[in-house]
Amino acid sequence: MLDFAAGWQQAPDLDFSRPYEEAMRDEDPAVRREAMWAAAWARQKWLLEHCRKLSNNPLPEHWDSILVLAILGESSDLERILAAGKATQFGPQRFQALGAFGHPGVVDTLLEGIESEDPLTAVAAGAAFTKITGADVESNKRVQIRPENGSEPDEFEQEFLEEVVLPSPQAAQTHWKKVKEEFSKGTRWCRGFDLGLGATDEILTQLDLESRWEACLRGKFRGTWQGSLIDLEAFPQKRG
Repeated sequence: MLDFAAGWQQAPDLDFSRPYEEAMRDEDPAVRREAMWAAAWARQKWLLEHCRKLSNNPLPEHWDSILVLAILGESSDLERILAAGKATQFGPQRFQALGAFGHPGVVDTLLEGIESEDPLTAVAAGAAFTKITGADVESNKRVQIRPENGSEPDEFEQEFLEEVVLPSPQAAQTHWKKVKEEFSKGTRWCRGFDLGLGATDEILTQLDLESRWEACLRGKFRGTWQGSLIDLEAFPQKRG
């Protein structure tokens, strides 16, 4: 993603949408995905409406557009993002869009997901909750992920099953009750920081890599961050 986007963002204010649009119609999903991210870094303003149009039909092949909209969209896109976050055809990754959007209006859906009996769903919802609030809501309960094909693993195979730590629904509910009123004053939160007006360099250094990348992309798209992908790589890494 980095090389493709970096090569196409050298002249972000020129009107040359055609190469992006052609690449986004390519038969290869990977090419379409990279073209979309490159268009975002190049501040192609038509991109949001393109993503909104595709998000109205939440099919698996439209996932990349939905994620871009979650990162770059406005609070007015809440219902679209919520619809995607409830679309089970996306699987647990649907909560990634809610976490990237960061609007307090998605938290109730995340709390429901955290209570899911499906471990991967609960973990994904918990990760999105933490991404928005900054609260660690992991429990002490670990579970093994069963094979996707539903087969019963033998004793040897059980040794290699993926193990995940489940989030605590009670911890998430308790924390949200404490901060809900404060969070309702903003429209985009990340790790407990209000990013509605953008992110300062001080805040950026306190974000995880994924969240920092998204915040800088959003700033670049809106013209409030003057850095480049190379600058982003040079940011001090969050410790701990």
